[in-house]
This record gives sequence, C-alpha cells and structure tokens, in this order.
Amino acid sequence: MAATAAAHYVYWTGPTVPDRVRVHQVRSLSFGTIAPDTQASGRVRVSASRDGASYCGRPLHCFSRGTRGRFRLSSTRTRYVYVHLPHQAVLTNNQGDRMHMHSFTMSGRNFFRRIGVLYRDVPTSIGIGATLSVRAQQPPGHYRGSYEIAVNYE
Repeated sequence: MAATAAAHYVYWTGPTVPDRVRVHQVRSLSFGTIAPDTQASGRVRVSASRDGASYCGRPLHCFSRGTRGRFRLSSTRTRYVYVHLPHQAVLTNNQGDRMHMHSFTMSGRNFFRRIGVLYRDVPTSIGIGATLSVRAQQPPGHYRGSYEIAVNYE
C-alpha cells in the first residue's frame, strides 16, 4: 500500500494583488510503501527537516522511504510570515478505506516555530512533515488525500 498527500488547498491573507505572498507546491508529502501488521497498528513519521528522514514504527514494514512535502514562498516585499498547519487530514483509497495523518510539522530557513521572515525577491522553501496512523490489517491500495496550509503575512 502506498500513501501520498498533496496540499490541495493553499491560501493566503494580507494585502491584495500585487503585494501578495506567492505559494507554490514543489513536492507532495509521501509516506512511501507500507505493509501493515495483521495484529497491531503502527505509525509512519516523515520529518519536515531538510533531510526528510522517515521513521517506520513497529510492527509496520516500510518498503520505500517517505518524503516531506515542500513549498516555495516568495514576495516582492520583505514580510513577516506565519504558516498555519492542520491538526489532521485523511487519506483514502479507491474502496473508501481511510488512514489519518496528524502531528504536522514544518521547517524552513528564517523560520522558527512556523513564524519567519520572507525577504524581498528571495524565494524560501519550507518542508512539511506529518505522522500517518496505520491500523492492523489496513486494506491494501494507493491512498491519496490532501491537507490545507494557510500563509498569513504582514
């Protein structure tokens, strides 16, 4: 089973065009290919850090490495930025089976705890990580979903 989540809804608040912050998704958050256990549930965690390390908790078997989501933020003016992350999101397969993502994290140069400085005409990348909960005997399939981030600025 494979699990991938794209940031489907991205929005911003602040001044109107043309002084807005631009947000571009570079890569989807992916948890890789996972084989669930028949008796116990487990978790897969993907780090938001630059190395994008992933951790496959026992008793799961992970056959490929997960990758952090990545966004590029840019602006024509220097701004203070705050990135809101969701509390949870849902991944589903074609049969309607579900898994839950939670514990979202973020990393980025010039950011501290989701607050940062976006310098004029200097694009900045941020990474998004999360934890995926996998039930015992989770049905197989390609699970997809989306999560929402909001970028506020002044």
